Formats: sequence, C-alpha cells, structure tokens
Amino acid sequence: MTERPLLVLLHGWGSTRAVWKPVVERLQNHYECYLPELPGHGDSGFTETRLEPLARQIAGSVDRPAIWLGWSLGALITIQAALQAPQQVKQLLIVSGTPAFVQQESWDSAMPVDIFDQFSEGYRADAAKTLKRFVTLQGQGDQQAKMVMQQLSKAMTKNTQALGWGLAVLRDGDLLSELSAIACPVNCLYGEKDALVPATIQHSMQDLGITQVTVWPDTGHVPFLSQPDKFVNWIESVVVHG
Repeated sequence: MTERPLLVLLHGWGSTRAVWKPVVERLQNHYECYLPELPGHGDSGFTETRLEPLARQIAGSVDRPAIWLGWSLGALITIQAALQAPQQVKQLLIVSGTPAFVQQESWDSAMPVDIFDQFSEGYRADAAKTLKRFVTLQGQGDQQAKMVMQQLSKAMTKNTQALGWGLAVLRDGDLLSELSAIACPVNCLYGEKDALVPATIQHSMQDLGITQVTVWPDTGHVPFLSQPDKFVNWIESVVVHG
C-alpha cells in the first residue's frame, strides 16, 4: 500500500490545532496530517519562542520529508523551516502569510508598524479583549464573516497570557532577502479582502520570484474556514505528487 504524503499544518497566532477541524477530515483521505501547536497555544510541547530555533524544533519533530502548509504566523515559521531544513520540506504552501508581516522601506504589502504596535500594546493591556478583536479582524471582509468568526472563536487558545512571543516574531521576523533561497516549490493563497495581509502582496511575492500565487475574491484572512471544500481542492490542485 502506498504511503500517504505527510502534510504538516501550522496554525496562526492565538489559535490552536482545532482551527483545522473543518478541513482536516477531508485532507486525511489523501494525506497523513500532522498538526503541531505553537508554544503557549493549546497543549503545545514546544518551548522555543524565537523564529529560528522554533522552526528548527518543529522540523525536528517531523519524521520524514513533508508538504508544509502554514497559515499567518504559521506561514512565517514554515518559510523559516524551508530555509533551515530543506531536506524536511518537499513543498511549501503559504496561506495568508508573508515573509515580513509589518511594513518597511522596501516592503509596503504589510501592516503599518504603528498599527501593529498599537495592537501589541492592546494585548499587553487586555489580552482577552485583544484576542476577541483579532477574531473580528480575521473575519472582516469575508463573504462568510459570521461563520468564520464563530469557528475561530471555538479554536482560540484559552491561555491568552502566553502569546506575546508570537507578536514579537511577527513584528521582527524578516525573511524577504532569503525567500529566493527556498529550493522547493512554493504556492501561496490569499484573500482579496484580508484586513491583515493586503491583497497587493500578490504582486510583491511575484516580484520576489514566487510566481504561484492565488487570490480568492470576497475572502478574508482565513480562506480554509470561509470555503473549506474549495480550500481542500486548492491543495490537491497545487501539490506536487511523487
């Protein structure tokens, strides 16, 4: 019997592996799914909270070369894993992710630094309230906004005080200059109405040499919750088998 390809799915800031529930049952028909949880999220056993050692720690928990799918913060970590452990990453699927989450002089397809810092200050002042606001931002603009927010709320971590490291990684993580060094195939998926990662990133990623970029209309930050069947079909259409 042919072994199913291994698919690593890495969630974003504030959520847990439960966020994949609407798609993982279908994915398991074709893939062996590994759903690690980030430090401070859910029941994670990972202890590193800086980008490079965390990516190395997660890659070390994967027992063979795999397809890596990262969403949001998870996407930044999977990009780092593809750079550090290319033997472990056969293909990289980036969902609502970016090599640099905040704007800089040469990268404006991102969140303005002052807005990100205001969000971080809000988290330090009232973590639970900020996490609720974050759920709303992720659903914003989506044709299925209410359903997306309901699903996200169910999948958010209960330990709201242990997430500050993730905001630091999102603010300081910058893999722009290294993206071209990724050796495996890379495919990206974005929502046209994403309130966190501007849809203009399509052109910015293409400028960096990532040509396989898809943008869904009327979709926000969480395409796999907005349109789960379409999302599974997208994975199957882009995965390089063999």
